[in-house]
Amino acid sequence: MTDVDAGARRPDGLVVLRGGGSSVILQRRPDGLPEVVHWGADLGNIAHAADLLRAGDPALPQSGLDEVWPLTLLPSETDGFSGRPSLSAHRAGRSVVTRFADVDVSLTGSKAGPSELAVRASDEVAGMDWSCMLAIDTHGVLTLRHTITNTVEDVLDVHELLALMPLPSTAREILDLTGRWCRERHPQRLALQHGGRIRESRRGRTGHDATLLMMAGEQSFSFRHGEVSAVHVAWSGDHVHLVDQLPEGAGRHTAIIGGGELLRAGEIRLAQGESYAAPPVIFARSRRGLDGLSEAIHGYVRQRPSHPHTPRPVTVNSWEALYFDHDPDRVNALVDAAARIGAERLVLDDGWFTGRRDDSRGLGDWQ
Repeated sequence: MTDVDAGARRPDGLVVLRGGGSSVILQRRPDGLPEVVHWGADLGNIAHAADLLRAGDPALPQSGLDEVWPLTLLPSETDGFSGRPSLSAHRAGRSVVTRFADVDVSLTGSKAGPSELAVRASDEVAGMDWSCMLAIDTHGVLTLRHTITNTVEDVLDVHELLALMPLPSTAREILDLTGRWCRERHPQRLALQHGGRIRESRRGRTGHDATLLMMAGEQSFSFRHGEVSAVHVAWSGDHVHLVDQLPEGAGRHTAIIGGGELLRAGEIRLAQGESYAAPPVIFARSRRGLDGLSEAIHGYVRQRPSHPHTPRPVTVNSWEALYFDHDPDRVNALVDAAARIGAERLVLDDGWFTGRRDDSRGLGDWQ
């Protein structure tokens, strides 16, 4: 089940979104965007918010800010955040500094689906509106999506709009994927250190080296062991995934994880009234290693209304039977043999190009 404990029902201003054993806890603030107090295991009923916030307060370092700065839903320098900001934009070459006000937090969605939280705010000086949709499904998978709207005449150039969430203090290692043809989805692991681990794709599409998931977990986490968190940008174009650990921490947290669409210079230019909706960014976590993470994400994908609910057709691929020899008689014989054993689909693999009789010619002719 998913559930929301709306901040309006709590005098302490906490907003709790929970589902599938996970939860996000936001703290409403009188002078800015909600602070992300927690993303991780469901903490259950929180009776004393002050104790929860006090328990997460780090020590104040020398030469730092005078108080603990908040990690908001849209982290920026305005609130003291010194990592890669969620929003980067300018007007005619002048950087836009935001300080959102008139914050509204409301529950949306239906009882049949995952509970959703809508957060909206505006900045009259910067000339923009912002909204963020958050939802946790029954598998504990969190979906987050930002939207920016230009509210004034001057064109707003959006350079970046990222979704960021905190990592637990147990995170020690990063795991992501890379690769090339015939070596796709190759895992690579490294220690979590100060600074940012950035993976960018500039192919215009996903490819053999696509990150798919960027993961951060406790030391030596494996398929069946360890606490691990992950992010996935639900977008097939250029994208960026990141893990960022700051020497002085990220507010009450050790590090952050997130991502978004990778935008080129001048790609998103908003006239008055126009909006840019960033692609959904998916966050998942597990205390049972990569297997638990995989189980949660598979459950999230399968419960989508658009997910196929009919059995996959039985398929025969021509490669091992024919290789490059696509003689019509041999192809027809393979079709008849496949039909006799109940196959429903035949895939013509490499060899159907004109002149493609070995691997040194014809590839890419598309005839």
